[in-house]
Amino acid sequence: MVTDTSPSGVAPSVWLRTQRGSRGPASQWSRDDVAAAGVLLADTAGLGAVTMRSIAAALGTAGASLYRIVDSRDHVLELMADRVIGEFDYADAPAGAGLDGLLRLAGQARAIYARHPWMLAISNASPALGPNAMTYLDHALGTIADLGLTRRQRLEAVGIVSGLVRVLALDDARSGHGRLSPEWQEALTANLRAATDADAHPFLSQALLGAESITEGPDDRFESVLRPVIAALLHPSKG
Repeated sequence: MVTDTSPSGVAPSVWLRTQRGSRGPASQWSRDDVAAAGVLLADTAGLGAVTMRSIAAALGTAGASLYRIVDSRDHVLELMADRVIGEFDYADAPAGAGLDGLLRLAGQARAIYARHPWMLAISNASPALGPNAMTYLDHALGTIADLGLTRRQRLEAVGIVSGLVRVLALDDARSGHGRLSPEWQEALTANLRAATDADAHPFLSQALLGAESITEGPDDRFESVLRPVIAALLHPSKG
């Protein structure tokens, strides 16, 4: 049953709180209004611009009125994250789509992070899922529902893929902020090969030997990392 607050007086998640607080008159604003205002602020000025005061100002209301909808800024961030998760399109990842379906969802998640990079700074350890997150999880599980995996294996596969996409999206976000150009990466690779001693560094030497290039474009790297990981998760060894 949804409760209004925890014993400390604040619900641990906005999704464990009633939509209307128990004190004062009902607010004219909704959770979706708060989420939309927060997303616009974060997209425009970064996550640091999202405060209870700035949300209230964007809505044209007093800060105190927000507490009829949320208990804290963390609740606002939960609402914002769930609103953004609502941007997924499941048409290309129907039930039973398997590896390719899960990979398409991963690609969409990467694009969502690119549109809303502040999402990478929000903790994904909320104690409860919002409605859009539940819809995403249902569809992601549906793509691999016909592969003979246990319920735990399906949940673990989706969780691992989501976590890996987040890591790769963090790497994407660093592009253009100190990453060397492909030309300089190639030059450093050539220098590394020349400096590697086969006796002193046998395994490094073996890894570099005969490799034409150890640099990839971000799109190539994304799929080359994800595809074998997903394949391994969906076809675990029976030995």
